[in-house]
Amino acid sequence: MQNQQVHTEYRATALSIHAMLLDGIGAGTNLAFGVLAERNLAAAFLFGVGICGAGTGLFLKWCRNRNVCYDSRLNRP
Repeated sequence: MQNQQVHTEYRATALSIHAMLLDGIGAGTNLAFGVLAERNLAAAFLFGVGICGAGTGLFLKWCRNRNVCYDSRLNRP
């Protein structure tokens, strides 16, 4: 989340809450990686692939909603 995306007078609070949420998600995924790796290393790698795929999908959705994704080779959105 960028500073420009927050439209509230409590911008610092919103950014702090967002950062805490992301830190919690990061801690949870690290725990999941650890548990999966102890049980089955391939499962941990597949979990990582899933997380990366979900992140890519969410980024592309955000990008399209903000109309900032474009193909620089075609010079068009």
